[in-house]
Amino acid sequence: MKRNENGVVVPGEYVKLPLRHLGAKGAPAEVVDAMGVTVTPVVYGIDTADFIIHAANHHERFAEIVRRFSEWHDQDDDTIDILPIVTDAATLWKEYQEEPK
Repeated sequence: MKRNENGVVVPGEYVKLPLRHLGAKGAPAEVVDAMGVTVTPVVYGIDTADFIIHAANHHERFAEIVRRFSEWHDQDDDTIDILPIVTDAATLWKEYQEEPK
């Protein structure tokens, strides 16, 4: 499993985010990366493909915010400002609520 410099799990070097799907409602879907390379050959429906895509496209940013909250929580003083972390979390949550494209 590949991780970035902060320990967050990320896709391998050959998968380029964001992911998207090829397929239509009622037919098997194929998940492809930003370059059009197949990531999963067949997914059993658009809803499953959308879930995989949505989770993968947001995972690294969610994990990074959790890591920053953890560092803020574990500090012995007030050297880390929480406002930028909260702002980033609110922005990401708003984006996450949008329908995948």
